Amino acid sequence: MADAVSDAGPLIHLDEILHLKLLTETFNHIFIPDHVVREISNSSVHTFIHQSPDAISTEKVPERSLFSTKETFSCFRLHLADLAVLAILCKTENAID
Repeated sequence: MADAVSDAGPLIHLDEILHLKLLTETFNHIFIPDHVVREISNSSVHTFIHQSPDAISTEKVPERSLFSTKETFSCFRLHLADLAVLAILCKTENAID
């Protein structure tokens, strides 16, 4: 199984259809940037993240990585959470977004 880096959308929408477990059943490990966690206001998603420490990790992305990623993807208008996802994805082998 591959690893994954998740933005807020998949977490929110899988929660809406009550299938958050698909993430941990589909991927070996899920990386979620702290910027993404802050975007999510749904408490059931936060509970899911904290109840799965072996399968899910919240990653702090340093500012220098955000700026570097912003330069790399300068042709796109991206929010901080999007840049954080891309920064983690770029440094994680065997990961898909």
